[in-house]
Order: sequence, then structure tokens, then C-alpha cells
Amino acid sequence: ITLLLKRQLTYSHSMTVLASTPTTESGAIHVNFLCGTQEVWCAKCSCGCFMDVAYKDIDWSDYDKPVYACPQCKKIYTESEIIELEHGYSPPKNQTPIIDGQGRVARSFHIGATLCHSVYTWKQIRSEELEARAKGYSTYRAFVNTTLGEPYVPGYDEQLNVDALSRCKV
Repeated sequence: ITLLLKRQLTYSHSMTVLASTPTTESGAIHVNFLCGTQEVWCAKCSCGCFMDVAYKDIDWSDYDKPVYACPQCKKIYTESEIIELEHGYSPPKNQTPIIDGQGRVARSFHIGATLCHSVYTWKQIRSEELEARAKGYSTYRAFVNTTLGEPYVPGYDEQLNVDALSRCKV
């Protein structure tokens, strides 16, 4: 990525588009996202709030009717109601994105699976998550990275136990 960007600045005055799903918080894709404007595809609540409808925030108490609450006004929405709302990119979260030597601003965007209505339903995502969890760590990590489009952050119970590993010397 660094070589590509350097060559483009030297030999071209065009725009660069990097597109991928993030892997980890320290991975190149996520780091580049953080250096940009950090705009997120959102549904707009009736109160005016931009809701990114993060998968982790969907309430699955009633599996047949999962809901999402606006983080600002707490209004409850079903998936079909979310689909009917106006959608658009949130205002930039990063007010100091990288600006190159020619004055071009690094813009970065995130589109979560929960708002990709033509590709996924919430139940499809939930089903895929449960299947990935059943198959194990690497499959679940791939689900988070590719389906949710989020960097994978291991849970406390999934972190490597270095002490136990060091006792297993050959």
C-alpha cells in the first residue's frame, strides 16, 4: 500500500481507492480507515441521529422480531422499519484526516452488513454468526471480518495464555 501511494503521488495526480474488509485493529485496512474521515453508512432516525445499526447492538430477545434502539432518543425499530428510513453517510468522525501534499483529503467509509439490505437480512447474519461460532475461532474471525466488515478483537476468553503456552516447551 505504501509503495502504491508513493508511486501514485510521484507519477499521477488521480484519486486512490482502497477497498477491503478490516482484519484486526492494527491491520493496514483499519489503520487507513482511522487516518481518513471515518464516515459510516447509517439509517437516519426520526430524531435526526445517524444510526450505524451495529450488529452487536441489535436486541435478539425475540428471535422472530429483532429490534434496534436509536442511541440518542431510544426509539425502537424493527429491521423493516430501518429499511424504510432515509440512509446516508454520517458526518466525518475524524475532523483531522490525512491531507496529502496536493491538498487531497483522505476519505474513509464503512458499510456494515446490517444496512446491506439487498445482500443480508438480520436473521441471515445471525444464522451465519451461530454457524461460525460452532465451527471455531478462525471461522468466527472470518465472519467478523468479511460479513460484518469489522476488525476482529478477541474476547478475554479467547486471548492467548502465554504462561500456559510457555510451560509446554518441547
